[in-house]
Amino acid sequence: MRYQKIYGFLLFFLYSLPTFAARTDCISQMALADISGNPITTSVEYEIHFYPTITGGAELTTAASGTVTPSNGILSLQFDCSTVTSNSAVFMEYVINSETLSPRVEMVSAPFAATAFSALSVSGDVTLGSGTSGNYVQSLIAGTGITITGGTGEGSTPTISATVSGLAVDAVTTAEILNSTIATVDLADGSVTSAKILDGTIATADLANSSVTTAKINNDAVTLATKTNGDYVATLTAGTGISTTGASTGENIAHTLSIDQTFSPTWTGTHRFNGNVGIGKAPGVALDIVGDISLTGTVTSGCPAGFVTSSIRNIDFCIEPSSHAAQNWQGAVQSCYTSGARLCRASEITMACTNSADFTGSTFPGSEWIDNLYDDGGAQGAMTINNGGPGHCDTIVGATLASLLPFRCCKTK
Repeated sequence: MRYQKIYGFLLFFLYSLPTFAARTDCISQMALADISGNPITTSVEYEIHFYPTITGGAELTTAASGTVTPSNGILSLQFDCSTVTSNSAVFMEYVINSETLSPRVEMVSAPFAATAFSALSVSGDVTLGSGTSGNYVQSLIAGTGITITGGTGEGSTPTISATVSGLAVDAVTTAEILNSTIATVDLADGSVTSAKILDGTIATADLANSSVTTAKINNDAVTLATKTNGDYVATLTAGTGISTTGASTGENIAHTLSIDQTFSPTWTGTHRFNGNVGIGKAPGVALDIVGDISLTGTVTSGCPAGFVTSSIRNIDFCIEPSSHAAQNWQGAVQSCYTSGARLCRASEITMACTNSADFTGSTFPGSEWIDNLYDDGGAQGAMTINNGGPGHCDTIVGATLASLLPFRCCKTK
C-alpha cells in the first residue's frame, strides 16, 4: 500500500531533570492517508532515520522504531533523539510499513518547549483529592488489637503492630504460632494464665525440658484436680485417739497431729514396742510406771536369746544351757558382766541341772566356775562345781583364781 503524508510537524526540545541523567526528547506528529486520501487508522510499523541533507547523504543514526496505531490518521511519536549530535541541519526520514516517505522533514526546535515541560514538575501546588484523581490512603487508623505510630502526614512511614490485649480468650492456638518464634524471654512473668490457653492445645511434646518455671506461672493459675493429675490430701480429719492443731484444710496450712492425752485404748492380742514405754511419765527405762498397777493372771517374762528358764522355790531365773570356753576366774566374771549377766551361783546350777529339760549332765562336762570366793589361810581361790552324774551337779570344790575353767552366765528375771 502506498501512503501519502498529508502534513507533519516536528517539535524538538532539550531539557534536564535535577535528579536524573540528561535526556533529549523529540516529538513528531503527522497525518497519514492512503493514495485515495482516506485517513490510516490501522496499526503501522515505523522507522525514523536522521540525515544531514534533504536527499542522499550518509545516515547519521536511527532514532526510533516500533508499532503504533494512528488516531484518525494522526501519527504522534515521542522518542529519544539524544544520539543526534550534528551541529548542522538534520533531516528526518520516515519509513512506514517498509515504505520510505518523502520528502525528508527538517528538524527544528519548538519555541517555549522547555518552559512547557517545567510546568509538569510542581512543588506543593497540587492538592491530593481536589487536584488529583484516583484512590490513595490519607491516614491509617488503629483498630482492635492494632497500634500504629506515624500513621499520617506527608511522606509518613507508619509502623503497624499487633497488641496482646486485642486477642480474645482462646484466639491463639499452637497451630497459629510458628514453631520456635516465641521464646521464654518474650513472655513477661505471670503473663500466661490458664484462661489464655485453649484446653488440650499444649501437649508435653510442645514444651522443652525445664522450659516452664514457677516464675512463668501466674499465682493461683493452676487449680488442683482441675488442672493437675495425681492424688493429694485436701483435708485432714482427726480420728479416734488423735488430736490436731491448726486448720484442717487450706493453702499452706501447717498441721500438728498428736495422740489424745485423754484416749484410753483397749489392747488385745500381742503388741511389741520398740524403745522405752512410760505410763504416767516420760520413760527412762524399758517400762517406767508411775502409780499403782493392778494385774490379773500370771505375769511371766522370757529369757533373752541364749538363755533358758529355771526356778528355785518358784523364783525364776535365766541360765545358759551351754558353758563358755575356759578362762581364769576374773575373765569369766568380766565376760558375763559385759553381756549384762553374772556368773551363776552354785544353787542355780544345781537346780537347773536337776529340773531343767534343757540342762542335763551331757551339757555339763566337768568342773565350772561359780561366783563364790574363799580365803584359805591367806590363799585366795574360787569355788567350782563338779558334775557328779545326771541329776547330781552338786559337788563343790575350790580352785586358784588363775586356773582355767569353763563357765556359764545367769540372770535374775
